[in-house]
Amino acid sequence: RTAPLRGGAAAAARSGKAKVHRHVVKALHTRTSHARVGARSSRGIGRSSSTGRASASGGATAGGSSRGGALRGLTLNGPELGAAILGKQKKVENRSWDLPEKYHGEWIALHIGNAQNTPPWIRRYVTRAWDPDMAKNAPWKLRCWDTTDQKAGVLPPRGAIIALIRFSGMHRLARGERKADPWALGPVCWDLDRVVPLAKPICGVQGFLGFWDVRKQVTPWGLHRLKQAIRDADAKRGFGRFCERK
Repeated sequence: RTAPLRGGAAAAARSGKAKVHRHVVKALHTRTSHARVGARSSRGIGRSSSTGRASASGGATAGGSSRGGALRGLTLNGPELGAAILGKQKKVENRSWDLPEKYHGEWIALHIGNAQNTPPWIRRYVTRAWDPDMAKNAPWKLRCWDTTDQKAGVLPPRGAIIALIRFSGMHRLARGERKADPWALGPVCWDLDRVVPLAKPICGVQGFLGFWDVRKQVTPWGLHRLKQAIRDADAKRGFGRFCERK
């Protein structure tokens, strides 16, 4: 048996035990904190990996582009131009600027502007270039189209996305090309490769100049329809293809 500690010795012993106790509590707290952080990190990594796998295997993106980017729209200044493309007679899109290379072979939403009237020069241009004999192979609504009738019921609606189109490339207007192809005006001709009409146009779309982001102009349901149309068009590789330009 040991004699009980008295006075300063007892106080020192109690102080030493208190220090040991504090060190033990601190060590346990540190280990617990590290364990919690590790668990949270593991759960976070699991969620990130899962999200990454879902994104990688999700197929079409939110924008609906066949290459993973946002689907872009291109506006025409009159339904007559849209009808000429749907009829596969107008095989070039005339612009004053080059087609960006990133849009070569990319699906584009074809949009008709919402102006109430088509400029007279466009109506004259379409009337001169439209070939009634070639129209026999056009969609049935356009086979008897009177191009001089501004209110023809066969024309696509204004302020609407009517089809998906694709450009294979572009070229500068060549000498004598206007005579060979009345649709070619230049100075830059974008070569149309495919046109896939929508079963039902997406109406109420304003559109903009140049290429514009379709996601900001259509409803989620409209975007879903366009994405589905792209998937269907990709599944039918030859559907809507233009004949090679001579």
